[in-house]
Amino acid sequence: MLIANSLDASKPLRQLTTNILDTYRICNPNFRYESTHNPRRVLTKPSKPAHNDGYDNDDYDYILYVNDWLGSDDGHKYVTGFNIIFPY
Repeated sequence: MLIANSLDASKPLRQLTTNILDTYRICNPNFRYESTHNPRRVLTKPSKPAHNDGYDNDDYDYILYVNDWLGSDDGHKYVTGFNIIFPY
């Protein structure tokens, strides 16, 4: 929860966006964030499923979305984001 002492009055927009969940809860105490409601931006073009039970496109490329996980072993797991794949 936002505390009056922690607010920097000279940067209200920064405080509102940095603490966005707290801001929403101040406006609506019943607000609950769920990552499953986030839009999933497609990183693969073309993005229309065509092969491999809908996992691949017409070019047989795996269709990747932002925040997809690749791999299953620790040290060999990657998360995708904005056209970049990050080791996890």
